[in-house]
Amino acid sequence: MLSSRYLYLHEALGLGPMWLKRDAKVITTPPAARTVDTVSAPIPAAEPPHTPHTPQAIAEHREPAVTPAAQNTPAAVRTAAAPVNNARAAALAAVGSHIGAAEDKSQENQPAAKTTNEPLPPAHDIAYYLETLAGRIAPAKLMVVSICPSPQDKVAGKLFSGATGQLLDNMLAAIGLAAADVHKTSWLEMPTYEAEPPAEIIERALPRMQAECALSRPQALLLLGRFFAADGRKPLVESLAGHLPVFYVPHPAQLLRQPQLKADAWRELKKLRDKLK
Repeated sequence: MLSSRYLYLHEALGLGPMWLKRDAKVITTPPAARTVDTVSAPIPAAEPPHTPHTPQAIAEHREPAVTPAAQNTPAAVRTAAAPVNNARAAALAAVGSHIGAAEDKSQENQPAAKTTNEPLPPAHDIAYYLETLAGRIAPAKLMVVSICPSPQDKVAGKLFSGATGQLLDNMLAAIGLAAADVHKTSWLEMPTYEAEPPAEIIERALPRMQAECALSRPQALLLLGRFFAADGRKPLVESLAGHLPVFYVPHPAQLLRQPQLKADAWRELKKLRDKLK
């Protein structure tokens, strides 16, 4: 004799068809007991098992009739007494709904995706910046320009802070320039993580740079980094420099990472020193 609870457990575990002897007797389990076993048995996510082909198994696989007593039980209990296939589908659907709700909730707490483009600065002309920056920029022998401040500079509240600034000061001191002889600035006012900032941002910052150059009245420009030395930047640099001589050296932050570039930078600095005499 074989209990029908074992048949349900065998099917719920996905063990495949169960072959029984023709004279095997199956003890039918009351619906209430069957409900407990069905709920407690693990429900795998595998394909539904094949239906046994014995007459007893086929009869047992059919959905049990709902008795009057069962009709008075809660709906959840009656649903659990359904065939294992229905119970498995209901369980998977419930789990899926909980997962979907959790994903939606997690997406609500996620920060907005970071945009790659920098915000456009206000569109002002040179006259606006000449008035705004008047009295804040002193005359200097040299104007030093980088593409943007570093995140550390924004924290420190100072352009060319830390080891980068110390190396730049040493480079300028080596050609006879004190801090008061140099106007240091950056083309963009905010840090950027793009190797090629959008052209719109670069163009909108040009009037401010032209105003700074007019107020500092330098004898030459020193441009730091590969951005200014790249092909196609000549018209932009000429728009800023005008008739002033322009010199290019790697950014001090790059020189700290690649000391082998210091020899070329020193040769360019000596040319700048000769021009300032």
